[in-house]
Amino acid sequence: MGQGITDREEYKDVKKLFESITKSIIDYEKEKQLSWEKDVEENSEEKLKQALLQKDESGQVKVNFDPLLTRLLREVKYFT
Repeated sequence: MGQGITDREEYKDVKKLFESITKSIIDYEKEKQLSWEKDVEENSEEKLKQALLQKDESGQVKVNFDPLLTRLLREVKYFT
């Protein structure tokens, strides 16, 4: 009987390559997520300290909801 596929050198090479690529992808995802978390923390604290209501040039009251906060809330929704 012939060798099992897991005993072949080609299999072992492919398995090593697969594991290497998988680790690289996981490391990349972790790096991107940590970067995103840091960005969210810095920007959200700054933006949440701003007044929610403001007067514009004509004296009308408007909602001062920063587009960055909207984007962050949308991203959080995608994560959950």
